[in-house]
Amino acid sequence: IYASAAFLDSAKCFRYADTAIELSSTIQYNLGKAGAFRNKGFAYYRTGNLDTAIQLLNDAEALYELEEDTESLIDLYINRSKLEKEIHPYLSKKYLNKAIRLASNLEHHDALASAYHQVGLWYERQEKYSDALNYFYKSLRYQKEQYSKSLGYIYCAIGRIHNVYLDDNEKTESYYLKALDIFESIGSWNDK
Repeated sequence: IYASAAFLDSAKCFRYADTAIELSSTIQYNLGKAGAFRNKGFAYYRTGNLDTAIQLLNDAEALYELEEDTESLIDLYINRSKLEKEIHPYLSKKYLNKAIRLASNLEHHDALASAYHQVGLWYERQEKYSDALNYFYKSLRYQKEQYSKSLGYIYCAIGRIHNVYLDDNEKTESYYLKALDIFESIGSWNDK
């Protein structure tokens, strides 16, 4: 509970995470400690302390590996890639590739959809639009299984590539309309 509550705000995070680390250490619960390191790391990232953030995320990764918690590693790698994208773009892609490899082994379709979407965004930032589209389409293949806002975001990303970079108005409109349909049927697109 303390590890999850750490996401409330950065100011409270450090106290909650330290309590979670202490309690988890007392009862020898490595996964609780790993979650607290993860949350505290992202809080440090939000406050601009990148060196401490990266060290804590490395500590979380080591504990998840020790406990063989593949699901948590996948989640950590996808979120770590978002942190690294502005600092070390190639490390960002490295973490996404790790997430894809683990998610493929588990046939974890939601994680694959998320990781492929993030790789598409990575390629888009590198101005490699055909590669970006390739990964957006891979994400779409897995995301179609669930009619969700994430599916709408993927349709938006594909539409954006066709609109901004490929100047294909017909495909742009098609994908944006699909996204709009999803957002209208599910609710506000600002709610993830």
